[in-house]
Amino acid sequence: LERDPDLVAARALPEFAEIAALNEPAQRRRAATLLTALRRRFGEGYRYGQDDDLRLVFAAGVDSGAMDLVRAHLGALARAQRKALFRRGLEQHVAVIVPDERTPMPGPLGGFYASAQRVLVSRTVGREMNHEFTHAMHIADMEARGQKHPPWILEGFAVLFEAAHVDGDLYLPEHSLRLNALQAALRRNRALPFE
Repeated sequence: LERDPDLVAARALPEFAEIAALNEPAQRRRAATLLTALRRRFGEGYRYGQDDDLRLVFAAGVDSGAMDLVRAHLGALARAQRKALFRRGLEQHVAVIVPDERTPMPGPLGGFYASAQRVLVSRTVGREMNHEFTHAMHIADMEARGQKHPPWILEGFAVLFEAAHVDGDLYLPEHSLRLNALQAALRRNRALPFE
């Protein structure tokens, strides 16, 4: 509604503001529904939370200190990424699941982001969580801009941010472990050429 060129005239009407104002209550209802579904899925052994400013809903099989760390980490990450690159942030709530050790993960994955469902899963705060959260922020920003980026751009940004750390509201990139693997492949002539 906010960017469709066919709706330029409609956006000038006072009724448009009334329609736009319905978004926030709708997002909060969706978050509450999501939180209920997560509680039903994971049960009493998990900690739950909702952050409407960041648009995150949490289900974590960790103690309260670790839950606070997850929330603080993602808050700092979101602020730094919005300042550096993804200006729009998340419009719809994303479920952040930190599974306990009993919850199976698909294959040897440390984490993943299912963009259609807006679900981020990561076992740890760190590289995997940074990578997957960057996907969430990037995809939300991309969709808000009406763009579609190829997978190599999506993965490139996620890798770029996975080893970085936040200092205040600045995002300071550092070399990922992937760089060592790439350099080793290049030394052995095992890297695929860009062509």
